[in-house]
Amino acid sequence: MSANASRAARFSNPPGLIDPTHYHFSQMAVVEPGARMIFLAGQGGFDGDGELPADFEVQARQVFRNIEIALESAGAAIEDVVRLTVFIVGYDEARMRAYHGVQYDAFGEHRPAATLIPVTQLALPEMMIEIEATAAVKA
Repeated sequence: MSANASRAARFSNPPGLIDPTHYHFSQMAVVEPGARMIFLAGQGGFDGDGELPADFEVQARQVFRNIEIALESAGAAIEDVVRLTVFIVGYDEARMRAYHGVQYDAFGEHRPAATLIPVTQLALPEMMIEIEATAAVKA
C-alpha cells in the first residue's frame, strides 16, 4: 500500500501539463469524498511570541513550523496539505532556491498543489513570506 493510500487526497501531474516535481509541487490534488477540510489563514514567519526574524530563510522555516502547529491542533499533519498559496516579497533566484529548499525540508517527497505569487509587500513591511494552506484528512 502506498503512503498516499492512507491520505484523503491523490496528487497527480496529468499528461499534457508540465511536470512540476522539480519545483516540489503537483499540478492537481483530488480530495476524496467525505474528507474533513482544514483551511489555514496565511501564516507569516512570526514565532509564538510574535517575533519576526530579519532573514528570509528563517522566516520561511518558521512559516512551515506554524503550519505544522496549526495542523496538529486540528488532528492533521503536514502530509495532509493538499494546496499552498505562497506569497514572497522581493522574489528572485536566491529566494526561489531558499524557498524550494525549505519547502522540501518541510514536505520531503510530498508535493501539494501550489501557486507562488511574487508580491511587493505583505501585511507588515518586515514580512517576506506568507503561506495559505489547505489540508484534507479522512473523516
